[in-house]
Order: sequence, then structure tokens, then C-alpha cells
Amino acid sequence: MLIAYFSLDFNKILSTPNIIIRAVFTFKYKSALIRQLIITLQSAIALDRMRTELIRKIKTNKGYVYLIDSDLYNIDRNQFRSKKDFQAQVVRLFLTAKIGDHVLNHNDSGAPFLVDSNYHLSISHCDHLFAIYLSSFEFIGVDIEVIKKDIQKIIPYFINQQERNTNWTFEQLYIIWCTKEAVYKSKKGNIQDLAAEVTVKSIANNEVIYTFKNQVEKLTYEITDNWVLTYN
Repeated sequence: MLIAYFSLDFNKILSTPNIIIRAVFTFKYKSALIRQLIITLQSAIALDRMRTELIRKIKTNKGYVYLIDSDLYNIDRNQFRSKKDFQAQVVRLFLTAKIGDHVLNHNDSGAPFLVDSNYHLSISHCDHLFAIYLSSFEFIGVDIEVIKKDIQKIIPYFINQQERNTNWTFEQLYIIWCTKEAVYKSKKGNIQDLAAEVTVKSIANNEVIYTFKNQVEKLTYEITDNWVLTYN
């Protein structure tokens, strides 16, 4: 069906009297078709591997957080027009592998949701790592960040005045950042000032205690030498 669609347009282009236009579009046609066939083949292989190969599968009291490494699935990023297209394809393939056919959409604030499904989800990706949270509960949030050395540059964007009174470690700063991102997702983006409205009070024993609108809440964190993960 895909080939037939391309062929129809291709035949129309070939009928033009301008030989230069025909040549240019013929080249583009072949390139687009080859690129699509490569993506299709790579996706078929990746889909099969995603059913078995994960970094982690974490059971929570609300569902499961799946950690995946897109580098495991041999999908050539260069075949996609943008980084966003590549990331979207990885998420689509994973969801297909885990829950079958689905329609993924986003609300006005950008929060993802599955159309006509009992599943709720939260998605995070950083570099080649993805965290996908599937649950029957609606208000869930997950965030994953690769640990780098430049977090000091963005501290003013996520640390508020109350939090500045604590001497946080380098790793704890990453946990705070991830915490606020996960909270934002769990609230479906309904937070006007994330740095100010979410205040981290303590970080210990894989648990973060924070306040949001004067309510004390908590979430779980995990940290390795390479990445930080938070989820509620």
C-alpha cells in the first residue's frame, strides 16, 4: 500500500514536460521510498527485541515503569527527519510491543494519553534512554535524566529560595530536577511556576519528600553512575 501510494505520485511527476523537475523529484522519490523501507525493516526488528530487552521493569503501587535504551534496538537515527521523530517512533514501537495497537495523543499542555484505552502513561527520554510509565491510575509522572557535569548552569531554573538554604550534593541536585519534572507530568502540566510551587524538603532512602500547594507528597528515586530516575 505504501509503495502504491508513492508510485501514484511518482507517475504524475514523470508526466511533467520539464526534464529537470522530473529528475529532481525522481531522486527525492527514490530516497524517500528507500528511507521509509529502511525505517520499516528496522522497526520490525526493534519491535521484536522490545518485547524482551529492557534495562529495567519496575513495579510500583500504581503500575510499571519501563526503562529502555534505544541503542539496543539498532534503529538508525539518521533515517529520521528530526530527533523528535526518532523519539516518537521509539515510544510508538514500545507501546505496540507492550499493549498492542493504540492511538497516542497529547493534551493542550503536552501530556500524552492513549485514546480509548484503560491505560494512562507518562513518558520521559534523555539522549538514548527512555522511561515509560504505564498505569491504570491517571495522575502518574516519571522523569529520567542522564547525569552530566553542567547542571550548575540551570540551577536558577529549578531551585527556589527555600531550597537554596540546604547544601545539596551534586547528585541530589539531579534528583530535585527530576522530581520537579515528574511532579509536573503527574499534574498534567497544571503548574504555573514549577521551581516555586514544588519544594523539595528531604532526599533519603530512595524517597523524596516535597510540598505542592501546602500539601506534603512523596515520590521514589533511583540513581546510578549514569542516570537519575524519579516516579510517583
